[in-house]
Amino acid sequence: WESFNDNREMAHDSADTGGDAVINYELPIGYIGLINKWFVPSKELEEIYARYAVAYNSPLETDATAIHVQTCSNLMFVGRFADALLLGVQYPPYSRNNSFLLDQVHEYYYGGLTNMAQLTVRYWDQIIAMYEQGTDICTFSNNNPYYLNCFIPHHVTHQQQQELTSYVQSTSSDYLPSSDNSLALLPTFGNTEISTGLISNQSYAAFGHATLFGDFNGDGLTDLVVSAPDYYVLGCAQGGRVFIIYGQVNRPLVPDRRISVIEGLADQTIISPECDGDRFGSALARLDWNNDGIDDLVVSSPSHGFGFVGAVFVFAGGAQGLQSQPYKSIYGVNQHDSIGFELHTAHLDNDNRLDLIITSPYAQPNGYNQPQQGAVWIFLSSGHHMSNDKLTVAAASFTIWGETAKSKFGYSLEIIPPSCINSVTYPALIISAPADKGKLDIPVLVSIEGDMIFERLGTTVQWTPDAQDSIALDTEETWKT
Repeated sequence: WESFNDNREMAHDSADTGGDAVINYELPIGYIGLINKWFVPSKELEEIYARYAVAYNSPLETDATAIHVQTCSNLMFVGRFADALLLGVQYPPYSRNNSFLLDQVHEYYYGGLTNMAQLTVRYWDQIIAMYEQGTDICTFSNNNPYYLNCFIPHHVTHQQQQELTSYVQSTSSDYLPSSDNSLALLPTFGNTEISTGLISNQSYAAFGHATLFGDFNGDGLTDLVVSAPDYYVLGCAQGGRVFIIYGQVNRPLVPDRRISVIEGLADQTIISPECDGDRFGSALARLDWNNDGIDDLVVSSPSHGFGFVGAVFVFAGGAQGLQSQPYKSIYGVNQHDSIGFELHTAHLDNDNRLDLIITSPYAQPNGYNQPQQGAVWIFLSSGHHMSNDKLTVAAASFTIWGETAKSKFGYSLEIIPPSCINSVTYPALIISAPADKGKLDIPVLVSIEGDMIFERLGTTVQWTPDAQDSIALDTEETWKT
């Protein structure tokens, strides 16, 4: 979509070889080992194929003899070594022609390395459960294993899942050593000692992805919220977890001169109420939605549900702290709505209550005919939806769609206070659409467009009120207006 001007054939050809070239260059492959460490269970596979042929009346599988299996495996192994020897030289041309692949190889929500890791763990969990419990616990919507869905029986309640944070142990990463070929993105600096901080005892949890301050128990003291959207929850890869440290008199939120483990320090943790690789905690916000004078916590799960429809959950604050279950839930409508890419709050009407702003650069109003057009949804605290426990973005007070497909409108958003704008009594929103050349929209006021292909103006937007500047950062330049 981005790098080949809608030419699907060119994109497909580039993705097959280019993807291998980038992975081969960016990730070490030495851990695969030499041929003497490999074993192919040829006879066992022949028996499996033979049983399949009988069970499904499919004579084609009878050709899968042990000799054929071994021959195919040898050819694949030779090809793997050819990749290791030759693909590296293809990295420069493919990386130039497909900048999106290079930029998003890790983070892209649908097919990036992080997403592929989540799917791998999910299927391992389900296959292990299937072997232990039998195929009766599993369902297929069709013959594609992508749609395998197995009920994993366990005797852990939702409350126990909330509290269970330390059973996943970090392991040595010797099997995936640092690559000597990785591109240095930052200059080398001297060592800096950090004496105060928080860490998680779970590897690859993305701990610290989002942080937020508020007062969620109404005691007048500041509380700290930290998210880990890739945190493994029992039976749920990248389910995500949110940690809360409540402020106490004469005690800092984070102990001074000490690196603390969040699992032992947090007063409360919250997980998704409907965990399914949600990436719960991708974005955080606070407001007083129920108007009881105590902050409520808003948490997004942009990967929630089949097809990444996404969800946003509102947890009510109270004298005892945050409730463990949300009292408001907002869901996407279409596949790839992926709502909750960012969350913001602002006073957008005259009731002096914060209103909720939800973004998604991947939303598509008419399905795959308008992919990744992007949208921003605004829920006013005074809106008619207040009485409903479960909502969709169709109930938003206002919806702002991107102008064109694949523009990724809503990728970044900043709020300009009315005090910084002449003759305006409400805040203004700076909304970016960074795909291709990139574009910044400040509704009613101005639009700013990039002038070069792949410039991606607006990938990051920041408003600096002291200098009365708005700053847009793309992958190449910094712009000030």
